[in-house]
Amino acid sequence: MTTIGAPPFLMARHGRVGQVFSGAAQAIAMTVLIILGLLSGLATPTETAVAASVYAFLVGVFIYRELPLRKVPKIVIDSAISSAAILVLIGTARCSAGFWCPSASRRPLPHGCCLSQTTGSL
Repeated sequence: MTTIGAPPFLMARHGRVGQVFSGAAQAIAMTVLIILGLLSGLATPTETAVAASVYAFLVGVFIYRELPLRKVPKIVIDSAISSAAILVLIGTARCSAGFWCPSASRRPLPHGCCLSQTTGSL
């Protein structure tokens, strides 16, 4: 018997809900690991990110078995390339912001004082 207009999750049987929850337990555990690590003060955000990455790697390789070990080097190289590209963008933005911000706020650049002293003209 089907109820018209009822969401599918309300019509699920308890066995199916338990099966889905047990399949998602590892992902939920990672969320708990991150939140408890940060809120308890036991780990900094960087340490928590490393712990979550290692946890996700172990779960993907050994529990879900969706991450073959032969693909790990390519994944690491692709991640390094993406991170390098993002860091280049951030570095470029930082360099250009160092010269744009003082001119936008109408404050002189500190380098201008040094240049005017060496050239003798203002």
